[in-house]
Amino acid sequence: MKKTLMMFLIAFLSIFLSVNYAILQLNQLSYPLEETVTFKDDLRSDYRASISSEMPRVVAIGDSAIHELDAAAFSQALGQKTLVFSAPGTGSAYWYLFFRHQVLAAQYPPDIVLFFFRGVSLTEPGYLTSGSYFVRLEETAASTDADVYALAIGQRGNALVQLAGRYIPLFAFRSEIYRAWVAWARDWLPRLLLDCDSGCVDAAFDQVFDEPHINAILWEDLLRELDRPLNEPQNLDFQANIESSLLPLILKDARRAGITPVFVRVQQRSQAAGESDSPEMTAYLQALQHYVLQNGGLYVDLVETPGLDAQMYRDEFHLNFADAAEASMLIAQQIHRQLEFLPLR
Repeated sequence: MKKTLMMFLIAFLSIFLSVNYAILQLNQLSYPLEETVTFKDDLRSDYRASISSEMPRVVAIGDSAIHELDAAAFSQALGQKTLVFSAPGTGSAYWYLFFRHQVLAAQYPPDIVLFFFRGVSLTEPGYLTSGSYFVRLEETAASTDADVYALAIGQRGNALVQLAGRYIPLFAFRSEIYRAWVAWARDWLPRLLLDCDSGCVDAAFDQVFDEPHINAILWEDLLRELDRPLNEPQNLDFQANIESSLLPLILKDARRAGITPVFVRVQQRSQAAGESDSPEMTAYLQALQHYVLQNGGLYVDLVETPGLDAQMYRDEFHLNFADAAEASMLIAQQIHRQLEFLPLR
């Protein structure tokens, strides 16, 4: 028994050390691994080019909750040309990086930027920044964004996790290995039988597994699970979280650029149906509004927007496609009530 165990341990260690050595050689890494303190330079610039060419007076940034906003209807109701940039599965880290690299760096920056948010997402920088969400985050980040990385990524994980990430390459590259295996398992049979490359497979998956084809109950459960961090009690303390968030940076950069940031709290279906905020959320939102107003921004709450009712939603967060134009008009009109006396450049 002891001999068998010893042989197993020797075989395991041999394979384990060989795999870790192979990862080091394949990626040409030094050992111990240097701790990643920022993003890679994979910054895309097509959003910036769109802003520069379209020259909107207003830019809207948010997650999939604003995906159905009709830019034409929104512009008409607001009275200002507006571009809407919806990035599903994102939070304040992505929104700030987008603001920093796409909006501020545009040749003709807008006068107003609308940041659509829900819950405590503005003061929870780590929300939707890990795993596959990190890949989305990196598309609008650069190596110069070490400050954002430190707030959104660097605070995550305990000392043991950080130690393993430095001395065990197999652990440090676990996400990359997982994604590579998933991509291989998903792509090899369509490529073999149908000569369908990864782009072709992506398109097929989008058609089969897009929101309308997913079981409604499972989809709602997924949305609730994703939003769970936004409802944790420790995140509802505004004063305890504001200094470690990205909100001060957004406001500071906006003031410096002469842009008015407007933070727009989206209405959810449950709120349209009459559900009220908890006392803790009410206190949080009051503190958030006070902070924003004191630092050069504006605050708009879309909850109880006239005419925007529960029947206009297809789930808790997303508007119906058929009601998109009407809902866009109602949302823009609600915002316009707060901005109508705001001078534009």
